[in-house]
This record gives sequence, structure tokens and C-alpha cells, in this order.
Amino acid sequence: MIRHPKTKALSVRFTSEERAQLEIQAGRLSLGEYIRRQLLSGKTSKHRKHLPTPPLAKKMLAQVLAMLGQSRLAESMRGLAEAARFGTLPL
Repeated sequence: MIRHPKTKALSVRFTSEERAQLEIQAGRLSLGEYIRRQLLSGKTSKHRKHLPTPPLAKKMLAQVLAMLGQSRLAESMRGLAEAARFGTLPL
């Protein structure tokens, strides 16, 4: 079992724009790993890499949510709930 030296957290605040820029620059590296490499000139210990969600999965999720929003499902559910509340829901 490999033991890594104890680490201590360091908190840094970024604006939304700064964070977005860092995420773009980091590419497939986790944000922490990218910043660590930049600050320490690439001389870092081995860390597990976090891979961000693939862009294709995000695109597919957006499409599913868009289809759900266009389906008028909420409107239909509201109509069923009102009918059930007033006792006019045919069985």
C-alpha cells in the first residue's frame, strides 16, 4: 500500500469567468491537479485523475430535458391531479 504524504487544503476563490477559463485550460485534468501543476511547474506527486463528464453525455442529457419540457407532461399531470381532487377522475 502506497502512502501519500499528508496534505492540507488551500482555499482560493475565483469568479465564475475565472473558473470557467481554468476548466477549459485544464482539459481532462481535474481542476485541482491542473492548478497544482501550474503552481509547482509540473513537479507534483501522482494523484488519481478525475475525468469530467464527457461532452456527448451532457449534450444527450440536454436533449432529453428539452424533449421532456416540450411534452406538456406537467400540464397533463396537473389536469389529472385536479380531476382526482374534485372527484371527477374517470376510472
